[in-house]
Amino acid sequence: MKRLFIVRHGITANNAAKLIQGTRDIPLSDSGHRQARALGQALAEEKIDLIISSPQARALQTAQAIAQHHRLPIITDERLRERSFGIFEGGPVQEYQEARAASGLLRWHFKPDGGETILEVWERCSNFLSWLKQSDAQNVLIAAHEAVNRCLVLMTLDRPVTEWTTFKQENCCINQFQFRADGTIERYELNRTGHLEAP
Repeated sequence: MKRLFIVRHGITANNAAKLIQGTRDIPLSDSGHRQARALGQALAEEKIDLIISSPQARALQTAQAIAQHHRLPIITDERLRERSFGIFEGGPVQEYQEARAASGLLRWHFKPDGGETILEVWERCSNFLSWLKQSDAQNVLIAAHEAVNRCLVLMTLDRPVTEWTTFKQENCCINQFQFRADGTIERYELNRTGHLEAP
C-alpha cells in the first residue's frame, strides 16, 4: 500500500444534538451532505484505487460523495461499523460518559449493556487492517466512524489503545498516510478539516 486515507462521515442530526448513534442507521443531515460534497472536492484530484466504507448510511453517503469523482464502486465492510453503545444509543453523550466514569473502569474496558467495549472494536479493526495489508491495493480510502477511525489510526501508527484521546476525529475530517516501499510511514496528517471552512 502506498497511500491510505481514513475519513469520518459528515455530520448528522444526532451529532448536532450530541446524541449517541452507534449502530443506529442515521443518515447525513443537510449540513452533513454539504460537508461530504466539500470532502469529495478536496479529494477529487487524489489518486484513489479502492474505496471501502462502513455499510451504515452516514458513512456510505460520505463515501458516495467521494467515489463520484473517481468513478469507483464502493465496497462495504461490516467490520467498519460504528461501535455499539447498547442501551445508550439514542441518548445523550453525557449520559454515557457519566455511566462510564461511575463504573470506575478504564474507557476501553467499559461495556455498555448490549454494546461493545472499545477493545472489541479494536479487535475487529485489527482483523480488517490485516486483511487490507494482504491485498494488492495501492491507494485506499476508508469511510467510517469516530471510534473505528481512532482504532485504525492508532494501529496504523503502531500506537496503543491507551492513546485513544490524543487526537480528534471531526466530521468529514481527513487522516492521510504515505508509506515507503518497505511499508513504514513516510509522512502523515490527522484530522484535517480545512476543506470544510467557508471560502
